[in-house]
Order: sequence, then C-alpha cells, then structure tokens
Amino acid sequence: MASKKLGHTHCPECGHQEAHIKISLDGENKKPYRHCPECYASYHPRNKHQADMLLAKMKDGAPAPAQDEPAAAPPAAPAKQEEQEFEMVFGVRVPKRKVAA
Repeated sequence: MASKKLGHTHCPECGHQEAHIKISLDGENKKPYRHCPECYASYHPRNKHQADMLLAKMKDGAPAPAQDEPAAAPPAAPAKQEEQEFEMVFGVRVPKRKVAA
C-alpha cells in the first residue's frame, strides 16, 4: 500500500516525538493516519472530524487543501444566540428539542 508522509506528531502510546502522519494514495477513502516507527502503533480516524483533529496536531503545519476539494468559505458570524439547554442521550450531550405547544 503506497502512502505519502504529510508531517510528524508525538505518539501517545510510547511518547516518540517523530510519529508519522501519512495519507494512503490508493483506494477511495483517503483519510490521514498516524503511524509510529518506534512502537508500530497506528491510529486511523473514522470520520472527517477525527481526521481534521489529527491534522491539527501535526508539527510541520497543516497540509495544503486537496485540489479536488474547494476551499471552504469562512463561517458567517452567528446571529444572537439564545441560551440552549442540553440533555444526555446514551452518554452524549445533545441540545434539547423545542416542543411546539
């Protein structure tokens, strides 16, 4: 399996400071992953959010955006936010739904 090295980060398993962040070049699913050459531990994110968090931990700076993806527009400033209530559902904090009267 061919892969391209994007940068480095620390390994949380053994503490090695030069674990590789790579991306596979074959297949449809091209998410980055972390591989430690010291302890051979690897971490493969399961969704885009986890992949973005992994790239944010990279020491060498964030990679350039992929050419097939358009650059994301900056988020619009949020309008007046009202205080929101949350509830726990299966151990996850989620916003409460408003019930129409």
